[in-house]
Amino acid sequence: MPNTYFTIWAKSDGEPPVAKILESRLTPPYDASHGLHPSDAGGLPRLARSFMRGEYPFVWIDFEDDDLPVSVQLEAFTPFIPLNPEDSGIPGAIFTYRVTNSSSRAVEVTIAGSLFNPIGGVGRDRFGNVSGPRLGGSLNLYRAEQGITGLELTTRKYAPTQLEYGNMALITTNRDVSYKRAWYRGAWFDELQEFWTDLVDDGRLTDLGYETPSEDGRSDTCSLAVHERIGPGETRLFRFVLSWYFPNRLNGWSEEHRVGEPGKELTQNYYVNLFSDAWSAARYLVSNFERLYQASMAFHDALYSTVKVSSSGVKSVVHI
Repeated sequence: MPNTYFTIWAKSDGEPPVAKILESRLTPPYDASHGLHPSDAGGLPRLARSFMRGEYPFVWIDFEDDDLPVSVQLEAFTPFIPLNPEDSGIPGAIFTYRVTNSSSRAVEVTIAGSLFNPIGGVGRDRFGNVSGPRLGGSLNLYRAEQGITGLELTTRKYAPTQLEYGNMALITTNRDVSYKRAWYRGAWFDELQEFWTDLVDDGRLTDLGYETPSEDGRSDTCSLAVHERIGPGETRLFRFVLSWYFPNRLNGWSEEHRVGEPGKELTQNYYVNLFSDAWSAARYLVSNFERLYQASMAFHDALYSTVKVSSSGVKSVVHI
C-alpha cells in the first residue's frame, strides 16, 4: 500500500541523527514510466542490506547498515495453532523489532510505523497517483488504554452493512510514543516531505490536528512512533500489532461467481463472531501474546524438525 512502511531514527550521544526507511534498498528493474511514485518513497534513504528467513508462521529479518549506531532484527508472525481455528484466524500480525546498542555511547532510537487508510479500496491513476471514487471519509483516531496505545483507522463513508466497510489498528505495547493521525493534506509529495522533516528533526512526531474525515476520493496516512533510550550493551524491544476488521465479503468465489439473490449478496468472515473491531483483535493479541507465541512456536518447531529442505518439503508448508 502507499506510504506504508516502518522507519528508524537513531542518535548517539554527541552525534548527528541517522534516519532511514527500515528496509533494504530498492532493487531493479526501475521500469515505472515516470519514475518511482512519491508514495513509494523511492527518494528516501534505506538500509544497505537485509536478510530474510521465512518459516511459517514466522519470519525473521536481519538488517545491516554501516550508518546506524545500533543493530536491528525483526521477528513477525501471525498466530497459527493446529486444532484451534479461533486463535489461528485472528485478523492481525505482531511485529517485534529487537534493537541492540553495541557501542560505548547511549543511543536514542525511534521506530515509526506508517499505514495508509485503505478503506473503500486503493486505486491508482495512469501516473500512479492514489485515487478512486471509493476512497474518502477516512478518519484516524488516537486511542490509549491500559497496556496498549495506538491508532485506529476508521471510515465515516460506509455503513457496517456495506461491502467496503471496515477498520484497522496499529498499536504498540511500548510506553513512550508520539503519533501523527494524518499526514499533511497537501498536493504533490508535500505529505511525505512534512512527515520526513518532522521525524528527522528530533525523532518524534507532531500531530497536525485534523479532526474531520478526508475529502471524497482521498484518504490519509497515519504514523505511530515508539521511542527508547538504549544504553551501551543494552537491547530494547519495539513491539507493534497490526490488525484489521473487514467483516463483509461477497457471498461466492468472485464477482462473476457469487450469489445474486437480493439480500444474500454478502456474507461475513468468521472472525465477526470473535471480535467487534480491529482494536478488540489487537487487544486480544496483546493480552494473550505469550500463550499465542509459545503455541505457534511449538507448531513451528514440530513442523521444521520433520520437514526436509526439499521441493516436496517446501510444498507441504506452502499448502498450509
